[in-house]
Amino acid sequence: MHSITRAGRAVAKIHRVQVHHATVLQPSRAIALQPHSSFFSTRATTSYLAKPGCTQPSSTAMRQTRWTQRFYSTPSDQAGKEASRAYNTSSTSSSTVAELEQLLAKNDLAGFQQTCVSLQTRGSEVSKDVYHYLLKTLSDSPKVFAPLSSESTTPFDPLNSAIGILTDMSREANMGKAAVQPDRDTLLLLLKVAGSKECIESQMDHGWESAWLLVDAIRHGRLPAVMSSDQWELPDLNVALDQELWKGMFECVHAAGSSKRTQDFLCELNTTTYLMADQLSRSYDVEMDDQLWGYIIQAFGNNKSGSRLKDILPFLPPISEASPELYATVAEALANTGSSQLAANIIDTLYANHQTLSSISPIVALGRQYAKTGDYETLRLDFHIWQEKGTHTEQSKSQLVELHRNFLSASAVALGRMIDVSSATFKSRQADILPKNILPGMTTPPQLNMSEYREAGYLYRRSSDAWTSIPVADRTVEDYDVMMQIQCRLNLLKPAEWSIEGAEKIIGDMKKQGLKPLHRTYQTLMETFSRTREFGGQKEDGKAVDRVMKVYNNMLKDGYTPTSPQEFQPLLDACFSTYSTSPFAAGLWMYSNQHFGASDALDKVEELMRQTLSSSNSGASSNSETPTSEEVSNIYQYHDSTTLATILAGLAHADKVEELYKRWDALPLQGIERDATLYQTLIGASQGQEKLARYALRTIRYDMLKEQPPVPMTSEIFSGLLNCCVRIQDAISARSLISQYTGEVKKTAEWYGPMVRTCLMTEGMEQEGEFLLEEMKKNDMKMDSTFYEFLMEYFVTKREDYAAGREVFKSFVKHEQDEVDVLVEFKKKNMDPSDQDKIVMVSEKDLARRVERLKAPVVDNLVSRIEISQKSAAMLNLLVMSHLRERTQMLEQEKRSGVSVGSAERLKDAQIVVHYLTGETKKKESMAMQSSGCGCASKSPMIPSPCSSNSPSSSSIPSPSALSSSSPASPKAFTKTSGSTGGQLLFVNKYVLGEYIDACIKEGSPAMLDEAQWALNSVLPRVIDQTRFAKDSQRLRQALESARNRQGPGRV
Repeated sequence: MHSITRAGRAVAKIHRVQVHHATVLQPSRAIALQPHSSFFSTRATTSYLAKPGCTQPSSTAMRQTRWTQRFYSTPSDQAGKEASRAYNTSSTSSSTVAELEQLLAKNDLAGFQQTCVSLQTRGSEVSKDVYHYLLKTLSDSPKVFAPLSSESTTPFDPLNSAIGILTDMSREANMGKAAVQPDRDTLLLLLKVAGSKECIESQMDHGWESAWLLVDAIRHGRLPAVMSSDQWELPDLNVALDQELWKGMFECVHAAGSSKRTQDFLCELNTTTYLMADQLSRSYDVEMDDQLWGYIIQAFGNNKSGSRLKDILPFLPPISEASPELYATVAEALANTGSSQLAANIIDTLYANHQTLSSISPIVALGRQYAKTGDYETLRLDFHIWQEKGTHTEQSKSQLVELHRNFLSASAVALGRMIDVSSATFKSRQADILPKNILPGMTTPPQLNMSEYREAGYLYRRSSDAWTSIPVADRTVEDYDVMMQIQCRLNLLKPAEWSIEGAEKIIGDMKKQGLKPLHRTYQTLMETFSRTREFGGQKEDGKAVDRVMKVYNNMLKDGYTPTSPQEFQPLLDACFSTYSTSPFAAGLWMYSNQHFGASDALDKVEELMRQTLSSSNSGASSNSETPTSEEVSNIYQYHDSTTLATILAGLAHADKVEELYKRWDALPLQGIERDATLYQTLIGASQGQEKLARYALRTIRYDMLKEQPPVPMTSEIFSGLLNCCVRIQDAISARSLISQYTGEVKKTAEWYGPMVRTCLMTEGMEQEGEFLLEEMKKNDMKMDSTFYEFLMEYFVTKREDYAAGREVFKSFVKHEQDEVDVLVEFKKKNMDPSDQDKIVMVSEKDLARRVERLKAPVVDNLVSRIEISQKSAAMLNLLVMSHLRERTQMLEQEKRSGVSVGSAERLKDAQIVVHYLTGETKKKESMAMQSSGCGCASKSPMIPSPCSSNSPSSSSIPSPSALSSSSPASPKAFTKTSGSTGGQLLFVNKYVLGEYIDACIKEGSPAMLDEAQWALNSVLPRVIDQTRFAKDSQRLRQALESARNRQGPGRV
């Protein structure tokens, strides 16, 4: 055995220093293997490759535990030392394993230790079996080597004694006794000692370091050993690293890393296991088995090394031949690296081919990935898989709690997604170009359709079940924070059903458990109070600010003081009212001024911002109750771009024009840059008021070019300026804008859509609008549902081209079908959700419902493909209006020519759409139509369903019934659940319904009079306010009564 000996200073002691960099006795010939290490003689400290997230302990904390301390020098009391000397001088017989076993059997620890000490003077007589027995005893019963004196304060370290044994074996081998040369079994016993519980506990917080030192030396071909207090050596390791040694090293490292005291070294543990796995995976002389493959795969997975993991997958045994534990580890590692689909496929295969599943870890790892995208359906199905075939142990029970936490997180993300989708649709229909984080209360979801309500209810029930499944004692502040998000988002979706009181109660529950709410928990509650429609949309009375302020004060009591303007955003949002909840008020900004009141509490909120944010900079300013004029003028220094934009937008909506002008002009004087966000906000908020729209076109538009640097024209600002042109019917400014920015306009719907809307809705520009519309079609620009709604309204109400309106409706249905095709294809390719935002917006359940509705091969009528929602309600009502008004034209034509041209069919088409909107269906035969109109029966098959060969079936896309215990909703369920309050039908326009009733009365047949009576008595009361029903329906009631009288006395 080759030995390398280095001399150090005589006074130096060999010890390790507790720093962030792990410690190693560096081998002389391992420099190439560890290029980041620093080398030294007696005090060896290696520069550990630092990783983000690792905690760096203090560099002054010294570790005095030394590998030089041998097992035979552990007795520290004087009596023990004297007994040792006496034994050393009197004992002449050789020690054997049998003698040591007998001493332990008699529990004679003093005799056992004296016998061990005697081996110091008779090293040449000690056999390898005795050394191995001592190492085995160190790992199994290390307490027998501990000092017997109760006065000893130095903790006994089994690993130091084991290193001493190894040192003696190496010395004896170097002196010619080859029989005691350390071999494979010696190293296995040494690793077992290093990974023992007693060894880790004896070294306090440094058990991980000792295990790492040992493993690192062995895997680099060196034997850690010590000759004396001022010399150390690292002999060459003449033992091949075989399967058992690699297993021993991995077990040692994992045992040291699993200690509760070493959790701070998790990143070092992952790095060490990665280096070991990388070295082992490149070794071709080691016979691999499932356990070793498992260690390698686990290491690559914990380090998120997806590429290395996929490189070794082809070398694994087939899943049919390998143990299920191995592929459970593969699935977990794949899930940790983000390959969720591959991991899910493995779990499905294990579920299909095995009676039981041994580990829940891969399901939990997959659950973490599903929680990020809100895929609660798949997470729920995986939970059922474990419930059916899982092996339930104490460890799996603790991990099952983690799975419940994943479901809570997924529910919170899914509810947030519903809010984002509904808010984006509502915002798009209002032509609102405000930045997303400006006045979010303006776009709080005003109503839910049937499917959205059912999904929200399902998430509420399932998240409640998951919450109760987490023991109260195990609930953390993060768990309560997720529940706060769930309760608050439910309130934003349906305040009449889920009151914000449920969210407030969470704070009280936390404090009862002795937990302090997180800062973001308070922020979430404040944001919800500022956005909720539970207390109405008008906020001029200041009560909304008071509710937010109450939460703010509680946050201060818990020690959270705002440090940035963003934390005051909920208080600012609570000062301004919100849009109307009617789905038919989207286009009102084009025809009339829209005013939304502002609370007088705005000044108090800004003063609170000044006092709070200035306290860290100016104590005198914060202590002054009455701010000086200079402090008031400098209030802008306590704002950022977002809070300033919020105030500007709120003042514009509240029609406080003079205050708005004053603040806008003061920004440059205060040294605040008027960036693109501020310009977009001001222009977007100006399109609803005529005076502000003129100001934006005459002044703001040109101020952009005067800024240094000039503010670039974006599609949002361009759209806002064109909306201002529509509001004041300024064709000159519209043409000027379009011609000025022709070079910057891109051939996309984001740029062309506003131009088409402006030209078609501005007098004298219709021809330009039609030309631009043809350009959009020619360049195949993708139009959104809001643009189809605008086009249909234009053709039906302004152009009175009802046939063109119905064609737009058909194109809208085709657009919805194409969108489903894109989503289905996206799911097939298993693409990363980050590649396309839209996929995150659609759940599996929603996609399954869309496929079923939009891709059915044959339907009775085209409208049945459309789900009633915010974006489709106006289209369906316009379709009814189109049928009714075209019928009026046909009646006049029939009266002049005396030939029927289909007016009766148009009324029946309107009847189909009205009954679909209300959820009331007639018998199929009475509704069958022969017309090819949009609201009629569809004889020709639609686009082929993707559910044929390569389409998602019920097995690939879970149906709602597979995830929810509730029964499928019938059409009538809409009247009670889909965005309704007290049975009110929110998606039926009262003016369209009145026109339909009037048409039925004028038609005069008994069937149509019955239809009019049904609509008047059953539908209209659920559409308009009860207090106005009698007055608004008086004319229709009189007309119906007169029509009944004309039928004769036989009619009731």
